[in-house]
Amino acid sequence: MALGCRDVARIDFKMDARGRFYFLECNPLPGLTPGWSDLVLIAQGAGMDYRTLIGEILSGAIRRYKEREQSRRAAADLAPQTANGNGNGNGMHSPELAGSEMREGKG
Repeated sequence: MALGCRDVARIDFKMDARGRFYFLECNPLPGLTPGWSDLVLIAQGAGMDYRTLIGEILSGAIRRYKEREQSRRAAADLAPQTANGNGNGNGMHSPELAGSEMREGKG
C-alpha cells in the first residue's frame, strides 16, 4: 500500500539474464479494454473471463463503501444523543444561545 493503489494496478518488472528482477513502473489505472488491454489479457491467460475480472476489481471497493456507510449510519445514530448534551436528540441550540450567536455574527 506504499503507493496508495487499491483494487487493481498493473506493475511491470523486467528480469535480466541472471534472474534479477527490476521494477519498471506501476500503472494504478490500467486499461480494461476487452481483448486488448494488458490486464484483461493477463486475466484471460490465467483463465479469468472479463466479467469475473471486473467483479473482482469492484468487490473490494463495494466492501469498503458498505463498511463506510455502516460507520456513517452508526455515527449518525449516536450524533443526536450527544449533539447538544441535553439528550433531546434534535441537535438544536437553546433559544438563548442561538440569539447570542446571532448577535455575535456566528449564526
